[in-house]
Amino acid sequence: MQFEISDNAAITLAFEMYSAICDGYSLEAAVTAARKAIYTDGNQTEWATPVLYLRTVSGVIFNVQKHN
Repeated sequence: MQFEISDNAAITLAFEMYSAICDGYSLEAAVTAARKAIYTDGNQTEWATPVLYLRTVSGVIFNVQKHN
């Protein structure tokens, strides 16, 4: 985080980011989805607080296998 973040924004961030990772998104795409969700919740300032610096090309941190 670049700055402090409210509890509501942090909850939205965590839920959306981890949901996206579980759906197979790259880490970069998951953070982007989470930032969009914070903005969509009506928070027009804190959406820019989460940042991500990566040194990997794919952004995939692990592969998720879905069980039936």
